[in-house]
Amino acid sequence: MEAKTIENSMGPECEKPVGEQEVIKKDISLACHLRFNRMELAGALGDLGTILPLGIGMIVINGIDPLALFACVGIYYLFQVSISA
Repeated sequence: MEAKTIENSMGPECEKPVGEQEVIKKDISLACHLRFNRMELAGALGDLGTILPLGIGMIVINGIDPLALFACVGIYYLFQVSISA
């Protein structure tokens, strides 16, 4: 009995196994799930346009430690990636 695969927009190397092969091929590489294209770049630059002015304002006006502020923002983004992946 041959297992069926579901076609997706990421190409044949990222096919999702169905049925018996699902257990065997559960370890699909992370590269199949995370794609970097111009929309991701636009989103990253949009985030910078929001975070940098707010961060600089908090540093200048409130005297927050820059390392602590941007480390917390970086940890937040890593946390978001681990949830969405």
